[in-house]
Amino acid sequence: MNASSFSNLLYVGQVAERWRSKYDSLSFPLPTLLPSMQTMNPPSAEDGKAGTLDRRPKIRVKRFLKRSMTYLLKERSSPLQLGAGVALGTLIGMTPFYGLHLVLALALAAPLRVNIAGAALATQISNPFLAPFLVFASMRIGTWLGFGGAGTEGGVAASSAHLLEAWLAGGLVLGVVCGLVLGLIAGGLRALMLGRPRAVAK
Repeated sequence: MNASSFSNLLYVGQVAERWRSKYDSLSFPLPTLLPSMQTMNPPSAEDGKAGTLDRRPKIRVKRFLKRSMTYLLKERSSPLQLGAGVALGTLIGMTPFYGLHLVLALALAAPLRVNIAGAALATQISNPFLAPFLVFASMRIGTWLGFGGAGTEGGVAASSAHLLEAWLAGGLVLGVVCGLVLGLIAGGLRALMLGRPRAVAK
């Protein structure tokens, strides 16, 4: 290391020492430079208001779901309306419009003034366990009634149309029969539930 490099290094060290001593002599009050740690930290669990604010959205969602379910179960819940809703949902569930059963039940139950929850639940008669048997029975009934034709003329599209026609016709017939049976059962059970408190009161 030559004399010039050594002098430059010494000068830089002296400048650094001056700046360090200058800032060490200053006294900055910490509370005036930094915001309060209480405002920066998230609210603690000991704060009752903070816990209330954290739980408030969950409470609102649970309350909304509870009120919605109570409304769907209690509105139009007379024996006739409940039985009609179950019959309507069963009829819709027998049709080949898979994927639209629930939408159709909700769209028709409101204007017909029947129980919406009963109609929506009854559409689930076409569940994966019963659907194959219901489809087979519907197509056999439709073919027996004369719908669908031979189903071999006109190619695949015509054959699919014939099968769909037989399925729809047979499904409507089967849906009416099953809907009446399940509707009567649901309405009868609802009538028993409504009549039981009166009998106890007497």
